[in-house]
Amino acid sequence: MPRNHSAISSDFDNAWKEILNGHLPLFLQLFFPDVHREIDWQRGYEVLEQELHRIVPKAKVGKRVADKLVKVFRLDGEEIWVFIHIEIQSQRDAALPERMYVYNSLIYLQYRKPVMSLAVLGDADPDWKPEEFTYTVWGSEIRLHYQTVKLLDYRDTIEALIQSGNPFAYFVKAHLKTVETQQQPQKRFDYKEAITKEMMDQGQPLEVVQSIFKFIDIVMALPDELEQAFLRRIHTYQEEKNMPILAPFEIIAKQEGWQEGWQKGLETGEQRGEQRGEQRGEQRGLQIGGLREAQTALTEILEDRFGTLPDTLKDHIQNIEDISRVRYLRKHALKVEAVSDFEKIMKDTDCH
Repeated sequence: MPRNHSAISSDFDNAWKEILNGHLPLFLQLFFPDVHREIDWQRGYEVLEQELHRIVPKAKVGKRVADKLVKVFRLDGEEIWVFIHIEIQSQRDAALPERMYVYNSLIYLQYRKPVMSLAVLGDADPDWKPEEFTYTVWGSEIRLHYQTVKLLDYRDTIEALIQSGNPFAYFVKAHLKTVETQQQPQKRFDYKEAITKEMMDQGQPLEVVQSIFKFIDIVMALPDELEQAFLRRIHTYQEEKNMPILAPFEIIAKQEGWQEGWQKGLETGEQRGEQRGEQRGEQRGLQIGGLREAQTALTEILEDRFGTLPDTLKDHIQNIEDISRVRYLRKHALKVEAVSDFEKIMKDTDCH
């Protein structure tokens, strides 16, 4: 299943779910500062993944994109459940206001907890910013007003936000540049390299740098040959900066490939042979690293959604040798409703 270079797809939903798990305070501080100030962060927060999964099947209003349900505590001690919806579309979604109302109502009815609903809109339509669902029948009124953030509104202020020190601004910048560079792989490559290096130079803690890099790498998807070129440049840059942001298994795989190529070159005793050997080894190392990263990402997605996986399934994933197939399966992993559904898709692809 070859990757379509002319239509670069990005796993926005999974990437946003990942960063909301680990960076909720920074997310609220940047987008909803009034909410952030009211939360007692010393008590921590809890991502209610299973609770949301139990509720969502009851809602039949359009598709979910990237939803999070989080438990926090106000400074006065009150427990609040925050429902966060990330809407990534290239056009208006007329069903969004109703979906926000339905989810808010279902969460409250199921758990009788106060629910605050927030929406983040990542589309390219500057005129679309829904903020409420309402209807009236014979004097009886139903209304939900929810807070909305439009990522497009940050185009002119993103550099100032980055200089303010909130690393979440890099997530926004990567998202905006991804939307801007649809069908423009070389331009996206240039932005991806520039954003990554800028982020590395800001001096954020290593764990923050690694999570930002992971988000950028997932969202700003590139064709395979450009992705390999990007990894080569970032590997060189991180060695200069002494900052290992790439996954260790990827670095090891690439180094193994380079070393193998070097040895092949030495065996020939020819300068040209050395160069060819290095190039082949480097290419093989990059391919191995990218495949292993893709396999690990696929497994993590499934475990995040369904818990512990059968060893046979994990072994099956690790034995896939076609990176395009792993990426194809990753898209389905984000959509299936059960592990058995995913296993069926894997079996079907085995036959092709």
